Amino acid sequence: YIQINYDMLAEKTLPVKLHGDYSLAQQYILSDSISIQPSQIIAYGTQSVLDSIDYVNITPFSRLLLTSTTTFTENLEPIPAVRFNVQQVEVSIPVEITTEKNIKISVVPIHFPQGITLRTFPAAVTATFSVGISKFSKIMPQDISVGIDYETLKTVIGNKYPLQITSFNPDIRNLRITPQEVEILLEKND
Repeated sequence: YIQINYDMLAEKTLPVKLHGDYSLAQQYILSDSISIQPSQIIAYGTQSVLDSIDYVNITPFSRLLLTSTTTFTENLEPIPAVRFNVQQVEVSIPVEITTEKNIKISVVPIHFPQGITLRTFPAAVTATFSVGISKFSKIMPQDISVGIDYETLKTVIGNKYPLQITSFNPDIRNLRITPQEVEILLEKND
């Protein structure tokens, strides 16, 4: 008589993690998130082994100085005593060239008390930045906010007041404001 010991096969859905190096050529950016398809796999093994696993890595890869969207297939890193429902995944690294854009934006008052109007000279400043070519026409003046904080007026010596970038669209890179300082006139409203 022969005795056979066996464990029941269990399954667990696990996320697939990126495991590799990539770089972009100068003046190129990621146009979106890197995607892995499928992003989750089903692992089969004993319950005790599956309980010790939180994710599955793809095999290490290297893609350097990318200048266009790159899609490739990679194997999953093997885990002893575990099988997967798929052996490979597709990785996509979306890449696009950047271009420079200039837009005029108004300076906004920050923390100004009611009854005081801010006038700046010049009235508008130029925002210069890099943006991916696919987002170029979508960036508008309202995507950038530049202002003067009332609290800093007391600390400034001279007649030029520094501008603060208070918010900007996350697709914008290397944002510069010209001029960086403006002259102001405060008007008290009746």
